[in-house]
Amino acid sequence: ALKMIEKFLVLSVEEVLDLVDANMLSCFVECLGREDSPALQHGALGVLSKVCEREGLKQRFDHDVLICLLTYLLSHLTSPKKDVQEKACWIIANIMAGTCDQIQ
Repeated sequence: ALKMIEKFLVLSVEEVLDLVDANMLSCFVECLGREDSPALQHGALGVLSKVCEREGLKQRFDHDVLICLLTYLLSHLTSPKKDVQEKACWIIANIMAGTCDQIQ
């Protein structure tokens, strides 16, 4: 699974769209709960972060998947690892940010 996630980290925008359209994001959110594999969690978080950075993609998250992702991220805001806290904050900010038109 980790090798698969590493491949997803270098996807183009079009390939990320295909992932979203295929409802694959729930698989990555599930990987976040794998406490036995920090590398798998980190990789899945990287893929989800990439999706959340793309304007227009985050609105395509399934509602249930988004709730699971936010629950995971919120629980990691108090992580003893500063890099985990920063990544969680960054992704939450990207999810919550509006489009340029919405901000205007």
